[in-house]
Amino acid sequence: MHDGQVKYVEAVTLREASGQTSLFCIPGAGGDGTTFREMASLMAEDQSVYGINMQKFFDTDRKFRVEQLAELCLSAMRETQACGPYHMCGYSFGAIIAYEVAVRLRRNGEDVGVLALIDTGNPAFRTQLSSAETTQLQRTYVANRLSKYFRVLAKGNIRKVTTGLLSLFASRAGTRTRRLIRRVFLIMNRPMPDLFRYNDRALFQAWLEYDPPPSKLSLLLIYGEHRRAEYGGDRTLGWRLCASGEVEVVSVSEEHFEMMIFPHVRSIAAKLSECLNGQAK
Repeated sequence: MHDGQVKYVEAVTLREASGQTSLFCIPGAGGDGTTFREMASLMAEDQSVYGINMQKFFDTDRKFRVEQLAELCLSAMRETQACGPYHMCGYSFGAIIAYEVAVRLRRNGEDVGVLALIDTGNPAFRTQLSSAETTQLQRTYVANRLSKYFRVLAKGNIRKVTTGLLSLFASRAGTRTRRLIRRVFLIMNRPMPDLFRYNDRALFQAWLEYDPPPSKLSLLLIYGEHRRAEYGGDRTLGWRLCASGEVEVVSVSEEHFEMMIFPHVRSIAAKLSECLNGQAK
């Protein structure tokens, strides 16, 4: 859990309320729990919202598994709330962490209420496909990404395309390269650039290796409309392969990063508040 006195994962309060329902929010790459601050400000007034901050964990150079990080997140949640029902949402990579946390809670006899997965599919989806189906999906993925970049270029946003290409390089940078970059910025007394903090090769590898265990969990899936094509048209983005409970799907028109920013995040906050209100009755 800890190296010395360093606490790598902790829950931070984004909104404190007097109501009985609390929502724990697990962020994606970079591990910044405040990713959900704008969303939290739009939630119902009687709902508390906590962000799971994993920045210190992601600032270390280590290989890890989803199961290991999920256990750290679960410990941080229990420090804030000793018992269920637990309500969670996970964004991007944080969605698969949230799923694993929920599986562990259920396994221990705890009550899991709302489990919302935002813009992430089942990492093991492609392992269920034939080689021909995998090839076709890969072509669809590449075509979608190229189409996206061409649309951005057509709008004259060269900076966004350049950032995307640099992010690809950063996500493939090895441990030695990352350590060298970190050392340079430490000498300059400046923090690691977000470009490298948010594009971690270890995180990408952990995502690829994770095989979500089967469960009877019910899911709320929220994702951008373009995602479905990348999963062969599967409206559950592959989650039906492991979760046998009810799966509710909500699609939004915004892309991955924009959906969590005001004003676009209002629809997500409203949906989560609605689900939490339903659990409180």
